[in-house]
Amino acid sequence: MSALEQALSRLGLLAPAFRARECLRAAKWPRPPAKGPDGLPLPGRINMVRVVSHADWKRFYDTGAAAMAYFADIANEIGAPMPEARAILDWGCGCGRLARHAPRFSAGALYGFDIDAVNIAWMKKNLPGTYGVCGLSPPLDLKDASIDVAYGLSVFTHLSAERQREWLAELGRVIAPGGALILTFHDPVHRAATNLISDARLAAEGIDQTRAALEGTNFAATVQSLDQIKAAAHGLFEARAWRRSNETPFGQALAAFRRLPV
Repeated sequence: MSALEQALSRLGLLAPAFRARECLRAAKWPRPPAKGPDGLPLPGRINMVRVVSHADWKRFYDTGAAAMAYFADIANEIGAPMPEARAILDWGCGCGRLARHAPRFSAGALYGFDIDAVNIAWMKKNLPGTYGVCGLSPPLDLKDASIDVAYGLSVFTHLSAERQREWLAELGRVIAPGGALILTFHDPVHRAATNLISDARLAAEGIDQTRAALEGTNFAATVQSLDQIKAAAHGLFEARAWRRSNETPFGQALAAFRRLPV
């Protein structure tokens, strides 16, 4: 953190300051049209900024469609095709960048959870699916083994190692045996873009994090290795596919798992 950020954190004003900055950033973008090319409502500028730090609605829409298609291909690659899923979970759904495209790939029930109550309120009013607010830590309001495919785009990128282990256990609870879990993360290839504090910690522990005072938001950055994620998921999930950050269309690494038998 900068000296200013540290001072704001001590005063309990860091989060409000960043939210104010998001409002200013959102105001710089043109107002989006009411509906996207899919005929569904588009989120407002502040909704998009809270998710992707910009309010370019066309980029928001197109990158969401591309990521959803990529995840569908990965799920099929590891033997858990989305068209066969009874239920899909968009973990960290934001304001529906991916969720709005999910019905193209599966007729199963769609669930989405996020810590951002503002965006979840928008989702409930505007997009098909069942959405809810979750905490920074588990649980999710879902039954055991009720999900066949779950994905989290840019969620592990903002969580500590301890929090990730909590969520892997919770995702292991809600994902049915044989179900898929697809996660993106910042790998060491991405390290130059993160202002990571400790290369030594990354080398020793396989993970390091900055700006932990705002864990779970775009203002925290976590970098980790694939081996670290695989170790954290051991006993719950088996890694079936992975990509480095320079090999995906969204600039983050990816790990795809199958839920082990209970």
